[in-house]
Amino acid sequence: MASCRTFRGRSRYHPARSILGRICSRLIKDERRAEAWYLIAASTIAVLCMIAVMAITSAGEAQGAEGLLFWPWAVFGLIMAICLVGFEAGVEVSADTDGLTIRQGGRSHRVKFAAVDCSQIVSALVYYRNYAQYTDTRCFMARIPEDVLVLTIADQHVAIGIGPSVHARLAQLIQQRLGQRVHPGVSRQVEYGV
Repeated sequence: MASCRTFRGRSRYHPARSILGRICSRLIKDERRAEAWYLIAASTIAVLCMIAVMAITSAGEAQGAEGLLFWPWAVFGLIMAICLVGFEAGVEVSADTDGLTIRQGGRSHRVKFAAVDCSQIVSALVYYRNYAQYTDTRCFMARIPEDVLVLTIADQHVAIGIGPSVHARLAQLIQQRLGQRVHPGVSRQVEYGV
């Protein structure tokens, strides 16, 4: 059996993965638009709920029902938890002799070493300016890292964000595999972006 190395990144707090965020992502298939609609919906719900709670508590105080004023705030807290509490699953990268298998939550992507045109570690700023804007970039981020490992495969990109030390080890492993099939003198590095 082929040897396999596994690299893992922890899960992180991500409000767009809350119940409301998951509803938005199911209704809207484009990830960026779904997150934008989530932000609009969450902020609208928060403002409307706050106004409703203040109106209910002021009406309750006017009628002398101070004992029942806890419940509007409890419902408000539950609604805010539904809107704001969510976690992004951790990233797991398994490397074997043929390629990488990248998993995050229910998503999985297989990258064969033979298909990789370029492997590079870029700063987070370069990633967000150049790669994160494009729909052809598949993003697997365990957390917001200092740098990102970007694999270029034909006209697509795979971005892996685990941590700088893991990126260095993964890049070294990929370069070893690429070095076995790359002719000397041919540069496989792109300086800045796409």
